Amino acid sequence: MIANIWELLQTSYARLVIWAAILAILSVVGYYVVRRFRDESEDNETSSEMLTKFQDSRVRGELNEAEFRTIKTILAERMQAELKQEDDSS
Repeated sequence: MIANIWELLQTSYARLVIWAAILAILSVVGYYVVRRFRDESEDNETSSEMLTKFQDSRVRGELNEAEFRTIKTILAERMQAELKQEDDSS
């Protein structure tokens, strides 16, 4: 019986399946690791810090005025929500 399993594992199809499974597992693990680090870095940055970074990008010419205004509007709403959350927790 073990000899039959060993012969099956020696086929190119079985090797393909094994490598595909290993690749899939590594991809899933990599996805979760990257996602976790991205979530942590986004959560640690306040809206005011982000606004400062985007303002610097506008000054360097990486953002035009309309893009900056849009970002500023979105971040202003987030800042208000953050302030309200701080007030509610106090």
